[in-house]
Amino acid sequence: MPLGQVPLLKTDGLDINQSNAIINWAVRNGDLPNLSCEEASKSDMVTETCREVFDGVRLPAFGAMMAIAEDKKEERAAAFRDTAKAKLTEQLPKIETILKHVGAGKESINAGKLCLGDLYLLNIGLLAYDLGLCDSVPAAAMAINKATPHKNDRVAAFFIKEKDTKYFPF
Repeated sequence: MPLGQVPLLKTDGLDINQSNAIINWAVRNGDLPNLSCEEASKSDMVTETCREVFDGVRLPAFGAMMAIAEDKKEERAAAFRDTAKAKLTEQLPKIETILKHVGAGKESINAGKLCLGDLYLLNIGLLAYDLGLCDSVPAAAMAINKATPHKNDRVAAFFIKEKDTKYFPF
């Protein structure tokens, strides 16, 4: 692992770490449709909101973990997960708000077109799944999360290959 952290994507002879870098790799190497300026702007708003939500979870969670001695691995892991759960619960309303603002459809942000924002929503959905908080994810986001893998063969293949991979290793 380049920085000694997860997530890590091993693909095409390349080890890619950092969630956003992995998502951007998928966008560049995928077959996503071209978007109009309006569609891209909607996707960008959702993408940036998801980044804000993710940072609002991971930064305090890692802070809580780092406040505990390294030799107390179970206590560190519990502090991380407990903080991450609490922070994700606090942050999730932002997802619902932005999806309403952009007029997201039932299966994607832009009707019939998979976009980067959909992949970022998927990232938040995977985080919620790993933390046992799927019931807290806004219904619109869950609908998009369920539809997204079926819209792109590479995304679907990734889910099949990585279905048992934990989002956070602790």
